[in-house]
Amino acid sequence: MVTGEKYLGMWKDDMRQGPGLIVTLDGIYYEGTFTADKLNGSGLMIFDDGTTYEGDFVDAGIGGKGQMTLSTGDVICGSFSGEWSKGIKINGVFNKAVAPIGGSPQKSPTHGLPSCFGTLSMSADVKWEAIFEHCRESLGIRVNSKPVSGKPVSKPDSKRAWENIAVITSQGRQQLQIALGNGLDSPSKIKAQIEVLEKLARILPHNQSRLSLEFYQEIKAYMALAFRSPAHPLGRCLEALVDVYRTTYVGVGAHTRLLYHAVAEINSYVVRLYDLVRILFPVLPSTEDKVTVRSKKAQCTSEGEDYDDGDGELVTAQGLLHALVLPLVYPTLFTLYVLHSETEDDLYWERISKWNKQSDIALMTYLGVEEKFWFADLDSNVFSPESRSRLPTVYEQYFRAAVDTLQHLSTTFCPSEKLNVIYRAFQELEKESRVRVSEDYLWSMDDLFPVFQFVVVRARIRHLGSEIHMIGDLMERHLQFGEMGIMFTTLQACYFQIQHEKLSHYS
Repeated sequence: MVTGEKYLGMWKDDMRQGPGLIVTLDGIYYEGTFTADKLNGSGLMIFDDGTTYEGDFVDAGIGGKGQMTLSTGDVICGSFSGEWSKGIKINGVFNKAVAPIGGSPQKSPTHGLPSCFGTLSMSADVKWEAIFEHCRESLGIRVNSKPVSGKPVSKPDSKRAWENIAVITSQGRQQLQIALGNGLDSPSKIKAQIEVLEKLARILPHNQSRLSLEFYQEIKAYMALAFRSPAHPLGRCLEALVDVYRTTYVGVGAHTRLLYHAVAEINSYVVRLYDLVRILFPVLPSTEDKVTVRSKKAQCTSEGEDYDDGDGELVTAQGLLHALVLPLVYPTLFTLYVLHSETEDDLYWERISKWNKQSDIALMTYLGVEEKFWFADLDSNVFSPESRSRLPTVYEQYFRAAVDTLQHLSTTFCPSEKLNVIYRAFQELEKESRVRVSEDYLWSMDDLFPVFQFVVVRARIRHLGSEIHMIGDLMERHLQFGEMGIMFTTLQACYFQIQHEKLSHYS
């Protein structure tokens, strides 16, 4: 293997064997089945300029029937032979591309790629299975009873799992006490770890027949401790997964084509970790189910009586585990999103940089913000010389709270947290609109869009496209609808609009 190449797949006798993928130093992406270190059979090759070849390979060279799609969209179908570096012989048919109509506000990691992309290499659901198997064994679960896609083949023994955890955490405390006595590490650090293990030593109820909001909060608190403790089986499992994830996707060979696989791996981690959590808490719904839990008081309220517990909380694998997993892999994952969105973000940032040189009122006028949001702040005679002289001096004063709130988008790690930032930014807009317009003012999309676009411009989020793509890829499907979905779609539309605005106005 050439130094600097990144290979993701299986090995046998120190040679690549089976389904896998390679990213070369030149940025060429290969995906398919390897035999004795060479790509053979059906495979896929993608170049940095977007040119793709989908077809047969022989000993790592192109050989057989296939289809080549050029970066222009033109397609050649036929028989191919040879090596790319030495020249390819083609006997086939050339088809001219039809120009696309319009554009897409968001391009997925597989946008414009063959349908086989991501299917010829190893599935994310079988990667690092040995790590999960070791965790199941630590919990006392037989290999043939492991959960598959949220549905166990046979019901795991929760009692035995908790007993094993009690033994493991007890041993961990003893080892830490010895380390503390020998002065092998920072005393404060060791004492903190001991305190965590003492909390984890408590066996939570695991035979509940019904999940309440209070018990779900207990589960979340326990998971937060368990996944951060290297002495707990779940903590060791997550620590190992984070290590291999960082090694796989960061550093030399990091490439935008790997984003699809990185996202798929995160989704697989969440499902398989949630299956492990359900061994301890069988009352949790399966990965396919979504259950809204209510407080005990709401459950006990007799029919016909009302009790407001905030409509309860929706229980999902992502809702429970995103906040525990994503912060640990975020730098690695977001680097791939930055590579993926680099061209779009450069267009967006070029316009953002120029537009932010303008005063608030000049910028709002250009973006089409209605005068009712700022007219009252000017002199009664808006066309007087004195009023016009004030225009350049009003800078970063309008919708300040909404701008400050939206800037926190870059400081959060989970899609749900990022969506909450967007939601709070809209709430700040609503508050200020009631002050500037009227107490009972209701937004229309014609008024909302340019105002929110102004907020997006002033927020100056450097990699906004990367943020949007990450939210879109990892957000839970039920959040796409309703109020949250509309707000996120509005942010997407603002980003798309900014990219495609002409710069001639403020060059």
